Parts: sequence; structure tokens; C-alpha cells
Amino acid sequence: MQIQSSLVLRAVLGLLIVTPAIAAAQDAAEESSATGTTNGWKLRAEPAVWFLGPGGSLRLPTFAPASTIPANSEDKFELTDLKIDTPEASPFAEVHLSRGDWRLTLRGVSMSGEEDFESASNGNVGDFSYFSGDSIRVDFDYAQFEGEVGYLLKNAALEPIQAGHKLHSKLELVGGVRVYSMEWNVTNLDAGSRAAADQMFYEPYAGAKIGLEFYERFDADLQVVLGALPAGDTSTMSVDVIVGGAYRFNEHLGFQVGYRLTGFDLENDDANDPFDWTGSVAGLYIGAVLEF
Repeated sequence: MQIQSSLVLRAVLGLLIVTPAIAAAQDAAEESSATGTTNGWKLRAEPAVWFLGPGGSLRLPTFAPASTIPANSEDKFELTDLKIDTPEASPFAEVHLSRGDWRLTLRGVSMSGEEDFESASNGNVGDFSYFSGDSIRVDFDYAQFEGEVGYLLKNAALEPIQAGHKLHSKLELVGGVRVYSMEWNVTNLDAGSRAAADQMFYEPYAGAKIGLEFYERFDADLQVVLGALPAGDTSTMSVDVIVGGAYRFNEHLGFQVGYRLTGFDLENDDANDPFDWTGSVAGLYIGAVLEF
């Protein structure tokens, strides 16, 4: 799983290097019209750090005979009990390539976490047993990647000023495909019991994005999308909210800050590989804005 997460991250970061060359090979971007749209290609790259924290409850595969699992066994781990819900600084990137009313976006994040702690109580989750004072280790790798298309429905410019307008407003329809990839390992270092999972999920999503631009310098936007895919033994449901603001120092460079929450129910009912994570990944992000 660490290899999968690394590949996702390398692909996203590679796009930040390669895409400018691709865009440069296209027709030169024409000057913005009064409404702010362009007929040429426009590239916007947003490398960032996302202080990402996982939350919720987690069911991992259990393979012991039912007769050996204690009657008082819990069904799921709570991530707060696993001490793995603390936000971690994680690489996060978006690349937007737009022309006219259309926008293509690639977006990805990758994170890893490890936590060692002493159990404060006795209990069981499936066939995973722990006792007060046992040393528990949790290893977690997570990657999330999206390919997205946006279509501009409404674009308005208000109150002209010498070099543009005081306010631009935009409304987009968006849709895309999201991939979740994750690996969990929970080990009792004293008793030797272990619970683990390596899972990947896919889903389509759709929603809307609202954007505002003030005095050609300040940007603010909100995107909300819903996703779902019931497919045989696996099923997903999600809501993803991204809200952020940016300040552009000049036409090519800016700074951004925002908050993102991806809430989901990811389930695999395969008897040979059961898994369920009902929860979220969320946190603040900060980064740069590069426009070409």
C-alpha cells in the first residue's frame, strides 16, 4: 500500500511539472473578455499541505472461527481508541486545465500514520484481543485521487474598474471519479494478535462549485459533491466539501488556505475480505497558487 500511495503522489506531483509544457504547446491564451472567460488554454496548479485527520469507526477482516470469538466482542474499532485521529501534514495537489466553459481537474492526497500506545482497558474486536497495559501499534496508509470535469453554467462580472471588475461570480456543474486506496494494520505487540486490511474503492460523483473573485486579486470558492456506487459486494457513499480562499500577488503566483472534508461509508461484504469504514478525512490546508 505504501507503494500505491507513493505512485499516486508521484503522479500528481509529476503533473505539476509536465502540464505546463503541455499547456505551452497549445494556442496562447487570449486576453480575458469582460466576463472573464478565455478562448485559449489556462493552467492553474495548487500544491498544498493538508493537515489531514481520519475519523469514524472501522471494521477489519476477522478469520477466526466464530466459536473462538468472545461473546462480548465489539464489531468495530473506534479511531479515537486507536489514537490515529490526530491530523498529519500530508501532500495535497490540484491541477486545473481550462478552456472556454470547460475545466479538467486532477486532484490527489497521500498520507501515512503510525502510532504506538498502551491499552487502557481490556476488550476484543472480532478475534483481536487486548488487555490493559498491552502495547498496541497502528499503521495506516491512505490515498485519495480524483479526475474531475467542470462546466461553467453562469459567469457574471459586476462594477468595472480600470483593470477588470470589482466582482466576478461563477457557477459550475462538476462531475468525476474518485479512487480511495488504504491499508490498515493493528497489532498487539504483547499478545501477537493482529487485524489488517488492504482495500481500494471507486465511485462517481457530481455536484456544484460556486466561485467569487474580488478586485482581480481575492478568490473564494465552495464545492460540494455527492458520490455513490453500489457494486456487488462493495458499496460507497460520500459527501465531499471543499471551501477555500486565495490571494494572488500577481497574475502568476498566489497563496491559498481552506478546509476540506470527505465523509464516506466504504463497505466490502466479501466473506473472504470483509471491511467497513464509516467516517471521514478532514482538515485545514495551505498552499500556493500557480497560474500560466
